[in-house]
Amino acid sequence: MMRAAHALAVTLGLLVVVGLAGQTLPATGEAKGGASGKAVVEQGAVEKAPAEKGPAEKPTTPRGPNERRQELDEKEKQLLEREAQLRALEKSIEEKLQQLARRRAELEQVVKGREEKREAEIGRLVRVYEGMKPEGAARLVERLDAQVVLELFTRMKETKVAKILALVEPTRAVRISEELARRKGR
Repeated sequence: MMRAAHALAVTLGLLVVVGLAGQTLPATGEAKGGASGKAVVEQGAVEKAPAEKGPAEKPTTPRGPNERRQELDEKEKQLLEREAQLRALEKSIEEKLQQLARRRAELEQVVKGREEKREAEIGRLVRVYEGMKPEGAARLVERLDAQVVLELFTRMKETKVAKILALVEPTRAVRISEELARRKGR
């Protein structure tokens, strides 16, 4: 009995592999009682199991080892092509990153150059305003942009700034003084 069950299991396994799943096996001596509720099948005959409701399955045909090998070779070829595409894309991305890094370095140099030039100009203006008489400097400060005045005054000696501010129009002098105080508080 144990051998018959084992043989039945092996046969079922082979049928599944070969693609005959869903078909019933010939009845053996032990199965002839009909305990499963299925019709008893005579030896040597194969009967299909009643069709289950659900999507129709395509009958699978057994494939030989050569067909399987060809299929695997084709998949390997596709994978190799995909890998080559990915490597090319990776190389392209790397080149673009290097190009962006070069451009960034160039831009940083341009910005640094402009900042140095601006600092030099402000330094020159500071020396000019510190060398002027307070009355002349005050007249110019009243016409200058507030941000430029603040840049100058933050770099000038406080005694010179005080003399110039004393001669600037009072409301403008107050605004400049308040902004200078805010900047020093930072």
